[in-house]
Amino acid sequence: MLARQYDEALVWYNRGLELEPYAGALTRADIAWTHVLKGAHAEAISEYEKLPRRPTAAENQAVAGGLGFLLAVSGRRREALDIIAQLETLSSNRYIDGCMIAAVYAGLGDEDHAFEWLAKACRERSSSMVFLKVNPFFDGIRSDPRFQDLLQRMNFPS
Repeated sequence: MLARQYDEALVWYNRGLELEPYAGALTRADIAWTHVLKGAHAEAISEYEKLPRRPTAAENQAVAGGLGFLLAVSGRRREALDIIAQLETLSSNRYIDGCMIAAVYAGLGDEDHAFEWLAKACRERSSSMVFLKVNPFFDGIRSDPRFQDLLQRMNFPS
């Protein structure tokens, strides 16, 4: 998925589900994210609906953040903002990866808030930031000079 070889990624994710049908929510989320990055929003939402129940932000912030991104790019702004609110509320009393919130804001096209949360994730040394250069959730803000500045501050090679 990070290499943007979405069709091949789907083959491997689905093969993983064949081998382990009860794989966790993250595998279903990976499939959903791959679909949404291909532009197949209905298929992406369908994958989330296959979960026995959607994990809350408190239970799995990566799955919730990815769902927020999916909803955002699918035009379901209110629902995406609800997920941001859940994650921001949680961040007041426990660690929440700012990259998750930044991804939802990026999906909404709210670059200022996306960069605010990416900067916070950088300051907090979020483990997700190691994928920043290749994370497709941030393709919509990649051309902003602040993105290149952030990569430079993180010492990513050009």
